[in-house]
Amino acid sequence: MRTAALMLLLMCGLSAQAQYRITRAKLAGWGMVAVAGVADGMVEGYEFDRRKSFERKYGVSKTGYFGSQSWKRAYNGNNPDNGFKSDFVRIMGAQDFYHHADDLRKVGYLSGGVVIGTQHRKNTKKWHTVADFAIGFAVSSLTKSAAMWWIRN
Repeated sequence: MRTAALMLLLMCGLSAQAQYRITRAKLAGWGMVAVAGVADGMVEGYEFDRRKSFERKYGVSKTGYFGSQSWKRAYNGNNPDNGFKSDFVRIMGAQDFYHHADDLRKVGYLSGGVVIGTQHRKNTKKWHTVADFAIGFAVSSLTKSAAMWWIRN
């Protein structure tokens, strides 16, 4: 986490030397990457904690949205032998924290990377494009570490 923070500060310092521009689109891209980093850290920490983080911290139900057996909610009577509750659930998958956060991290990383990557024409030097992605990596690392720490403690 310290390395990521130092990298972010170094990139911001280097950006002052040339006409590096921080645009609204880049900020939006880094914001998407930050949200994806939080979701990624929560998914990884949740998985490492055997999906029992919310049960341990807040006493939620095992088969509730945040529970370790929340995937069973997709089935009639919470029993996989009884079949799916509906065709919607069969097609869309489990409606629980783990799967929603997993989707959020994938969409966030992909869309944030695309938004940052499409801004390369506004950069005056090649290292500006490298700095854009390095800042994204640092933001992702910081937010992922913070979320993983929060969910596990």
